[in-house]
Amino acid sequence: MIHRHLNHQELTLAAIDDVIARGKRKDWEELRLAVLGNPAFLKKVQQVCRRRIADPYAQRYHFWMHYAEEHLAAVKSSPQKTAKDKLVGRYAAKLLFQFRVTVDGSSRIRRLCEERIVTFPATYGRAALREAKRLGHAAQHHYKNTYGNPVHFEFVGVMELLRLKPACDGDEVWYEITQRVRPMERRAFIIQRESQLSAIRNEE
Repeated sequence: MIHRHLNHQELTLAAIDDVIARGKRKDWEELRLAVLGNPAFLKKVQQVCRRRIADPYAQRYHFWMHYAEEHLAAVKSSPQKTAKDKLVGRYAAKLLFQFRVTVDGSSRIRRLCEERIVTFPATYGRAALREAKRLGHAAQHHYKNTYGNPVHFEFVGVMELLRLKPACDGDEVWYEITQRVRPMERRAFIIQRESQLSAIRNEE
């Protein structure tokens, strides 16, 4: 995309239209952060989408129109933020850990892993990355399994790092924008049965 890093000069109606129509996940995330940082840009998104939503198949524009309307309503109803609130962002990191079991001095190539999402405040991206790594290293530990073999729970790295504030509502901890083939029609193959959801399965 030609509009890689959007700022207030570049966020023209044409640029917004281009990102909505042809943008990939990263472009949409950048647009999301840019417009939520300034309610005036949300109105620009509405202006662009109004010209397109007469077409029922223009799903990208329908998505962004709904997104802009919802967040404009939230802006009107939310209390005024202080300067400190605007400086501190809310971040989420997806951390990868491995369970490395040592048997007779060696470990298997294929290992049990855990993906963990943590949230925390930070002032900017690099600071958030440092905090994510600190949390990952702090979670490491080791023990012996029932066979007496040492098990090391090790931090592998940060798989993804998202800025949630101001991009997300207060109850959101993660988001991913993807494209799928006919997800509603194929939901039986995509969505797990309710009985197989971890919280339900572990209670039964």
